[in-house]
Amino acid sequence: MNILIVDDSPAIQTIVRRALEKEGFADHEFRTANSGMAALDIIESWVPDLVLTDWHMPGMGGLELLQVLRQTHGTSMVIGFVTTESVKDRLDEAVRNGAAFVLPKPFTDAQLGDAVRAALSNHA
Repeated sequence: MNILIVDDSPAIQTIVRRALEKEGFADHEFRTANSGMAALDIIESWVPDLVLTDWHMPGMGGLELLQVLRQTHGTSMVIGFVTTESVKDRLDEAVRNGAAFVLPKPFTDAQLGDAVRAALSNHA
């Protein structure tokens, strides 16, 4: 499985990857991007099964990335948010646009693992 982590913080990218590795995803291929636009560039040549994105990033944020991916790839990718965004209307908008989950920062390894496993099993 291919996993793309999209966050403008290299520290958060590392935290998300390590959490997933601890939760049983160590054998999967990971890539990272620091913005929505960078993620789209990666996806042109490497298609992820799972995209974990932040909400707030320079240029193209997570919601815009979600919308573009749904338009271009349909529902072939599981997309989840790992974010500090807390406004309920915005979080609801993400789910209406096809986000599998929205996990608030800070999170535990187990919370991330549970959210990803549930999203993947619902997608199957």
